[in-house]
Amino acid sequence: MSITRVAMALIIPSFLAACAADSNVRRVSEPVSPVSVGEPGDVPADALAGAMLRVGFSPQEILDMGPSIRRSLTQGGGAQARRQGELVALFSIWQGALYVTSNDTGTFIVEI
Repeated sequence: MSITRVAMALIIPSFLAACAADSNVRRVSEPVSPVSVGEPGDVPADALAGAMLRVGFSPQEILDMGPSIRRSLTQGGGAQARRQGELVALFSIWQGALYVTSNDTGTFIVEI
């Protein structure tokens, strides 16, 4: 793993955690909302579905929220996913990889 990847693996989760603590971020009630972080890019549906399964989303939640998460990643480089108003996961793209952060699984990287 390159030094740049390691540095981003440390920086992006910190930034995403800071976003989660921001009161403006927590007030959003939509299941998916865009976040301007990372680099806008396309994530294959199967890679996103696998990441969402790993975080603990149900197949129905993946069908319901997956398209909105992909759209947010394409437009702004990041997305927040909520379940019943509670932040479940943060997604961002950086240097061709999908970074996923959640309270349950921590942070992991999916090559795209």
